[in-house]
Amino acid sequence: MRVRLLDIPLERDEGEYAYAGQLMLDGIPPYAEAYNMKLPGTYAAYALIEAVFGQTIAGIHLGLLVVNAATSVLVFFLGRRLVGGDAAGCIAGSAYALSSLGPGVQGTSAHATHFVVLPALGGLLLLLRARGLRRTGPALFAAVLFGLAFVMKQQGIFFPAFAALCAAAWAWRDRETRRTLKLGRLVAFGLGLAAPLAITALLLWRAGVWRTCWFWCFRYAREYVTATSAAEGWANLRTQLPPVIGSAWPLWLLAGAGLLGLALGRPQVAGRALLLSFTAASALTVVPGLFFRAHYFVTLLPAVALLAAHGCTTVGRVARRFGRGRFATAAPAVAAVAALAGMVVEQRAFLFVLDPVQASKLLYDLEPFPEAVEIGRRLAARTAVSDRVAVLGAEPQIFFYSRRRSATGYIYVYAIWEQQRFAERMAAEMIGEIEAARPRYVVVEFVPPRLREWAERFLERSYELEGWVDFSRTRSEFHWDLAGRVPPAASARGIKVWRRRAEASP
Repeated sequence: MRVRLLDIPLERDEGEYAYAGQLMLDGIPPYAEAYNMKLPGTYAAYALIEAVFGQTIAGIHLGLLVVNAATSVLVFFLGRRLVGGDAAGCIAGSAYALSSLGPGVQGTSAHATHFVVLPALGGLLLLLRARGLRRTGPALFAAVLFGLAFVMKQQGIFFPAFAALCAAAWAWRDRETRRTLKLGRLVAFGLGLAAPLAITALLLWRAGVWRTCWFWCFRYAREYVTATSAAEGWANLRTQLPPVIGSAWPLWLLAGAGLLGLALGRPQVAGRALLLSFTAASALTVVPGLFFRAHYFVTLLPAVALLAAHGCTTVGRVARRFGRGRFATAAPAVAAVAALAGMVVEQRAFLFVLDPVQASKLLYDLEPFPEAVEIGRRLAARTAVSDRVAVLGAEPQIFFYSRRRSATGYIYVYAIWEQQRFAERMAAEMIGEIEAARPRYVVVEFVPPRLREWAERFLERSYELEGWVDFSRTRSEFHWDLAGRVPPAASARGIKVWRRRAEASP
């Protein structure tokens, strides 16, 4: 299913990561020429994917396929360990593979949440094998993996916090090990958790971009995640959660049964406390900022899959209590197959029928992600490698497609649009960088009020309209070589492409 949709156009977060990875492969460190508030782990993951599979849409999604498959295998092993048995592991792994692909969580896009989940689950599996920190090697490696989940994206902080609480609880319950040895193990584990961030900070400092990273990833990020009120957050959750569950509702129903079974079950059930606390940590990763966007829920899906596997075992226990024979024995498998098959049937158009462009329109509605592909190709054909491009809007994938560098580190204008204390300073910096770079092309999608007056003067003085992209849910029309004319059919939703005039003065 993923192979069929490898060519689905990149959405804007993917565009950011792909462009940052491209810059890293060119020797340019994160935050030097592309500003954003996410820690650079996912940028490095994209750079690795692009180095292995190529700097293409399909290459990036092939990398996602590998990451997703590896994560599904880890969920299998965790299901076998925490829920019990190969059957439970197969149910959990299959549940994650299908639910993380679905349109409800925009699963065909390589969001940072996929890269948070992989090291977190690897850390959890190693933590189980460390036997309460008694095996030093697995425990330290587990700590490093949990710390890496945070470096992939800040919301991952709840996974190392979960690991630290588990380590502290196990040390408290260990009555056989000397206190000094337990303390030493806890300190070593804490250092392992901190190591990925410390190494990242050191590398960024050596590259000369640590101060920029600190501003964007901590100071501005704090402004961003505290801007939404509790009432707005509750409204966001009520709006976003139903589509996330959507056609996967049988799986979530099984997960609810599993959660109820764990909460009310016998305390001695293997992995009960661990699975409940892991579920709580996973749920918390969705909360920061109170936006509850669809792809944020990917970090919750491993816990949902494990709980669904436990829900199937609960169904089996109930069936054995009230019935006998083959049905009672087969009840867990029947429940799992029914839930997973139901998901596939309800999503069959997306999974088997729609082509990549149609699938993108289904997922992202009026966002110009398919159109950005053609714009990028056009810019690549009409510019030299040394030319710069500016995008006034929110489509950094244009830089990736064209393989041209941005005229400014502000690859999004959202931060300038927001009502936050750094917005005026950011607007001034963006204007200064663009004017200094004198980009060959300027792509205008939408302009924040803070930039509108400047943008009109800047474009009128030095640029002429070369292209207009007019699009809707069902069509895309590209009008090129306009020589300053606006086509009669142009709509308000279009994207303008401006070319610097040859006679334009610096």
